Amino acid sequence: MINSDYFDVLNISDNQKSADMIQAVMGKKCLGAFFLNGSAKLYFQSGLREEVNIKLEEIHIDQMIEWNWETQSKENWHLAWQDHFKPVVIENKLAVIPYWENDYPVENIIKIKPGMAFGTGHHETTWLMLRQMLKYLQPGMSVLDLGSGSGILSIAAKIMGARNVDAVEHDLDCEENFYENLALNGIS
Repeated sequence: MINSDYFDVLNISDNQKSADMIQAVMGKKCLGAFFLNGSAKLYFQSGLREEVNIKLEEIHIDQMIEWNWETQSKENWHLAWQDHFKPVVIENKLAVIPYWENDYPVENIIKIKPGMAFGTGHHETTWLMLRQMLKYLQPGMSVLDLGSGSGILSIAAKIMGARNVDAVEHDLDCEENFYENLALNGIS
């Protein structure tokens, strides 16, 4: 039974490679992940535990993975991030920092509010793209951010001087957070 008031959180005690594999196997059912010191928290809409457990049992045959479940209120989930959210720094030129921090000693700063999009800049695909953008993006270019989530790449593109940025996201839960993050960075 689905309850929209909370998430089911899968706690995995293992290295990040196994957690990344599990996240990939779960596809769109996994809403996001948080990694810290050899453990991971994978977030799911409520009501999917049985289906996820079946898939985990299939994976467990080849992997020694320990896991357990917890429930986290949707209205409070982001508070857990605040204690562990560390800035993501790319080549000492760009930093993704939480909105409650005031400054960071780099040229380009992106402030974000962790929200339903789960975008914090910590996922490999995000920081690898930021690194490539620092390398190749020239002022005046146009950028397409497909799967924009919290908007980090779109914001980075504007900060780096992109003329046009088109951000596309099919998950409506991301929309409010995306616009909050634009406002935090002075982008309309």
